Amino acid sequence: MTGPLKSAAVHLGRELVVHIPGPRRHVDHLLRRMAAEGIEVLAHCCASHAGGNHLLMVLENVEAACAMVRSAGYKCDTKPIIWIAAPCRVGLAALLGQQLRAEGVNILYTYGSWDAWPRAVLVFKTTHDDRAFGILNAALEDLMLARRSADWVESAASAAPMNRC
Repeated sequence: MTGPLKSAAVHLGRELVVHIPGPRRHVDHLLRRMAAEGIEVLAHCCASHAGGNHLLMVLENVEAACAMVRSAGYKCDTKPIIWIAAPCRVGLAALLGQQLRAEGVNILYTYGSWDAWPRAVLVFKTTHDDRAFGILNAALEDLMLARRSADWVESAASAAPMNRC
């Protein structure tokens, strides 16, 4: 992981799952329409299958997005998930995933998105979302404390006079 992890927040939320029959361009069209209607997509992932695509999204307003999607003629559903707003850091999702596995929580799937560097949204769907929520909160707190300690040691070392022999 590179750079400081200054702040992060873990959320229990709902993910909108949209079945989009047809080619991938229909997914792009729906995402553009949502943006035009002011629906903020925090993270999204698209999975192709024989009948089309499943678009998974974490949104500011799931209800408004669901209504818009249905008015556009698509079927949608929601699922509980955990999402994390955090600074973009290489390996952060993998590190958090390892922590969940170490605590016996299985990850069904995960994805992440970012649109404004250096902020990212990481999404986890697990077999035990409530338990995973607590584990992820503790893991992020530990990472932030460790980083603050490393920053303090680094700043103290640079302020100390160097003894040369």
